[in-house]
Amino acid sequence: MRKGSAGSSRGVVRFVDELVANLRRAGAAGPTTVRADSGFWSRKLIDRLDAHDVKWSITVALRSAVRAAIQAIGDTAWTDIAYTNSGHAQVAETEYTTGRGKAKRTVRLVVRRTRLTDGPLPAHIFTVCWRLIGLVFQPRLGWSCGQRRTLLRILRAGCRRSGHAAAAR
Repeated sequence: MRKGSAGSSRGVVRFVDELVANLRRAGAAGPTTVRADSGFWSRKLIDRLDAHDVKWSITVALRSAVRAAIQAIGDTAWTDIAYTNSGHAQVAETEYTTGRGKAKRTVRLVVRRTRLTDGPLPAHIFTVCWRLIGLVFQPRLGWSCGQRRTLLRILRAGCRRSGHAAAAR
């Protein structure tokens, strides 16, 4: 635990260095992936993960620029995924550019959107209110089919954490 008021990402670069070193000393082989909360999204963390050749996914805060990128996703780009019987969920992918100058980078933005379709509120509310979760990844990882299934499992797990029982398959 840290003393005082400290941001979530304080010391994360050193932590990643130690984590990767420990994994390699333990004999871990194959690709390594780090998942992080939005509080850890920083240029320094991404640079260090890239330097260690570690794949990463980081939840993003839905700031105005991220919301604009999500709103620009066309209706045909969304793919349905399993969700609760009383809801609807979809995923889509786009590119998102963040930073300026040397810190400028383009990342993959994968978005899950959900909405309930049945409940105590008027029906018209369910047709317009999407809840959004965004994740950023390295640009074009060339993921295999199995890795895509893992991503969908991660996104479905978010349904369970947000209080909705997802139909994880």
